[in-house]
Amino acid sequence: MRIKRMHWIIIIILLVITTSACNKTKELSEPIEIHFQSTSTKSMSSGGPMGDPINDAIANYHKLNPLITIILDYLPESLMKQIDVNGEPMTSIMFTFEDMVKLLESNAPPDIISISPGDLPLAESKDLLYNLLQISGAKKMDINKQILDLATINGKLLTLPYAANPNAIFFNKNIFDEAHIPYPQGDWTWEEFRDVSKKLGATPIPMLT
Repeated sequence: MRIKRMHWIIIIILLVITTSACNKTKELSEPIEIHFQSTSTKSMSSGGPMGDPINDAIANYHKLNPLITIILDYLPESLMKQIDVNGEPMTSIMFTFEDMVKLLESNAPPDIISISPGDLPLAESKDLLYNLLQISGAKKMDINKQILDLATINGKLLTLPYAANPNAIFFNKNIFDEAHIPYPQGDWTWEEFRDVSKKLGATPIPMLT
């Protein structure tokens, strides 16, 4: 049985994508299948040093919830292309946003798919994704609000981020000591960052000049 209930999709996203399948879902009266669209091919998803964590999580979840079967749909191997990166050959998967749109608008769209935050505005404009805030209890999710804001477009929570990549700037204390400039305290503005960088003889950054 194919299902489109976002209640179950949000559970699978939290348990499978974060590989923390350890909670029980509510009782079901009949088996269901949920299709999870991988953004990789099968050959590129297996055989690595980490093994196969997604399929391991799916198997563990199924043990806890035998009536729920998660089917991992891989991209076709034909999407793998050889590209040149600085003179070195590299294998890449040519799966574009347009390809994803065609998949979501097809007669058999996946229940779950990974999407880049940069593609969310276009996906929202095409009404391709469900607003997760319509799910009962969604506003009580224990996820950092700033992270959820990255997945919210026009007041709609369109996806659940499963990772965050914070940026950090390190500084050399010796250089600051030699220039007799106080260490940054974390409250610098971009203007202060630019001015101190100039005093330290750093190469100007175009966006800050």
